[in-house]
Amino acid sequence: MKQLILLLSIILSCSSAFAQVSKKEALEKKIKSVAEWETNVRGRKSKPVQESFTKYNEAGKTLEIIERNNSGEVTLHEKYEYDEAGNKTTEIQMNSHGAVVKKHVYSYENNLRTSRKTYGPNGKLIAEKMYIYEFFKID
Repeated sequence: MKQLILLLSIILSCSSAFAQVSKKEALEKKIKSVAEWETNVRGRKSKPVQESFTKYNEAGKTLEIIERNNSGEVTLHEKYEYDEAGNKTTEIQMNSHGAVVKKHVYSYENNLRTSRKTYGPNGKLIAEKMYIYEFFKID
């Protein structure tokens, strides 16, 4: 039991240091994931609750985010995919049970985002956004 308390204390002290990990930090420190745990000590049967979990790829890009409320219920769950150039190609938003609520698929040309197609839970296209760029004339 003492080892568990010590482990939780270490996790809690580390989570505040890593709470907001930047892409640069994740890459430099080779961070694979960060979990934040909190224990509300006001209750008689206090137990740790995982507030958030963030998973990174080897390039320091966020792969998954899960956030929970004080009761431990999932309030946000998103997954991301990237192409070889590091552009986000897919963003999947899920409900508390892990079922897809919405999926964004991004397209790029010359590393510039050109469109975002949004699909509903049944896989049907529900919206499309186009990105139109205007460039300065180079002499």
